[in-house]
Amino acid sequence: MTKRMICPYMAPPPPPVKSRVVRFIAAWTPENARAVRWADRNPVAWEIVTTERSRAMGLGASEYDEGVRRSTDSEAVLARVVRLHELVLETRKRPNSLYAWRAAFAMEHFHDSGFTGGLFVQHVGRKEHFHLLLDFTPETRAEVVARFSAWTYHGSPVTHVTLDGEVVHRYPSLSKTKAMRTGLDIL
Repeated sequence: MTKRMICPYMAPPPPPVKSRVVRFIAAWTPENARAVRWADRNPVAWEIVTTERSRAMGLGASEYDEGVRRSTDSEAVLARVVRLHELVLETRKRPNSLYAWRAAFAMEHFHDSGFTGGLFVQHVGRKEHFHLLLDFTPETRAEVVARFSAWTYHGSPVTHVTLDGEVVHRYPSLSKTKAMRTGLDIL
């Protein structure tokens, strides 16, 4: 008899990594296990992905796939924390990524007074061009507006940025003749 015949079964899989903070979460893959360990070391991550307080990264945020966006089952919560972990790690590799920055921002400011979120929209004349949900606090609002404005600005004909419908930033204006040539309305 060969060794293969004596032990024809594969080795059992390793035991899952279970969260010490959110007891119903268990991870089987190495990537998910890393995210669970990271979130256990940074419990604010669990708070972000299980509550709606962060409009950019929380429960129901458009950052996540449709199937896990609003669900509270263990697989959905695990998928959201894995995505949050990926984005926070991405800030080291790509510091200019607004998507990664907003994840790190939520982690840093989640417990600050007045933490909230809003819909930032870049406008080309009267038309909406680019939308993104970002979190901010009263103290960091100007910084968030400046970061969004700088990240989305690619020159004329972009005119302004709104936050939940209120104009919060105006780009350098177009001359009336240039606006007429491009067919844009000047505000």
